[in-house]
Amino acid sequence: MSGLVGLGECVIDFIPQPSAGDGNLRYQACPGGSVANLCVAAAKLGVSAKFIGAVGDDHFGRFLKSTLASYGVDAGNMPVCRECGTFLAFVNLMENNERGYSFANLPGADKLLEYGDVDLKAIADADALHVSSNAPAGPVTRGTQRKILDYAASLGKIISYDINYRENNHKSREEAMDVLRMSLPYATVIKATEEELALVTGQNAESGARMLLASGDRTKIVLVTLGSRGADFYADGAYGRVSAPDVAVKDTTGAGDAFLGGFLSYMLKRGLLEMLENLTPEAIRDGVEFANRTATLAVMKPGVLTSFPTLEEVANARFGRADG
Repeated sequence: MSGLVGLGECVIDFIPQPSAGDGNLRYQACPGGSVANLCVAAAKLGVSAKFIGAVGDDHFGRFLKSTLASYGVDAGNMPVCRECGTFLAFVNLMENNERGYSFANLPGADKLLEYGDVDLKAIADADALHVSSNAPAGPVTRGTQRKILDYAASLGKIISYDINYRENNHKSREEAMDVLRMSLPYATVIKATEEELALVTGQNAESGARMLLASGDRTKIVLVTLGSRGADFYADGAYGRVSAPDVAVKDTTGAGDAFLGGFLSYMLKRGLLEMLENLTPEAIRDGVEFANRTATLAVMKPGVLTSFPTLEEVANARFGRADG
């Protein structure tokens, strides 16, 4: 097993902290970014993971490189951008554990990744390529990602795509739709929330998932995350809902990345991604159950990368009822 490569964003997430009663907002600077998060989640679950993406020539960029390496992620292909700084995302916690975002350092270095800076051998050697829609919000990385997707598809690679919609990442709704839909034709595995799937397909989750499965030869599995309700999976002739364990939630930041990282890790370690056309619904369900357990353990702790569980922790987890 050669593992996976993530192409996309590695940023600083500023997570709100309890007030000290002085009228000031307090944040903790944490490593983040959907693709980088997934790479760490996979590495902690025992899968070889490499990250490709640009960071700024600043303290934050150096911090991100060293942090990914400390979790066992190969961070050797993270070019430094001197034109702008590392992208900064301020997380705002809202009702029902939902999150809003405010951004600084626009455009961030993650959106200025040049095709010539990408290690194509890393793509060729990997079993799977993972991308999201965040870094392609910038036209430079958008062009780079499209070329990399063309390259990976020409090699027959498994391509995982996480639809991430952040309204203030885009100048207009039309631009947002172009960015979110760009990677869909290449994707073997697609992950989205109900709202994101409705946004890109114009249909409800079930109809949208089935439309994506029918739209081309590449897409084999669509995963729809439902928060505390668990997740749905769709494949050719198969559908299932897997409930999430009922637990006390501390922080949902990065939960979707933990979920998809768990699913891809489960499938990769068993060689199942190589036989997607012949997977049984039971095999997909087992992968989603593992993904749910991974994400559940993550939301039970504050923080992002530090909350992602190891393979041993997922295997040994016993869930009871949530308090209250």
